[in-house]
Amino acid sequence: NLPSGGLVPIAQSQSTSATGAVNFDGCFTTTYTNYFVIISQFVPASAQDMIMRFRDSSPATLTGNDYVFGGETTQNNDGSETTNYGDNQARFQITHGVGTSANKLGGTFAMHIHKPYDSATYTRFNATYSYVNSSGYLRAGAIGGAYQQNTSIRGVRFEMSSGNTEAHDVRIYGIVDS
Repeated sequence: NLPSGGLVPIAQSQSTSATGAVNFDGCFTTTYTNYFVIISQFVPASAQDMIMRFRDSSPATLTGNDYVFGGETTQNNDGSETTNYGDNQARFQITHGVGTSANKLGGTFAMHIHKPYDSATYTRFNATYSYVNSSGYLRAGAIGGAYQQNTSIRGVRFEMSSGNTEAHDVRIYGIVDS
């Protein structure tokens, strides 16, 4: 018999009207070890940075300075690169200056979240993404990070640094181990 892995839909949220943060509570359980997140649209109300934070079982957003991350973005018109990094931060900063035009989709992401429910390990993530910045140039990159506490992560929060999102389409899948 061949292995039979796959993706199982866990949670989703779509909106074409203004919202604040997009929270997913209780989506990480013992059923799956790892998760895949697809963000096919995340448009800010004003050109801002996309932020991600984890949530606990209360549910409450984990805001302590336990987030570390590093990544790099390349811009299409001149090949310029922007590094994105942080140590002992209160959030993961995924992007710099996502533009506001909904027809340009805002930001798009494909992300793996590794072992969030396991309190014996730090929860890690890695992602690839692209977005059009406020100057109209495409930026694409990759980022990875870890939440440096042995905490059972039960959810995730996506938001813009401005606090407001004009439109979003976010889907979370459990990865079936084969």
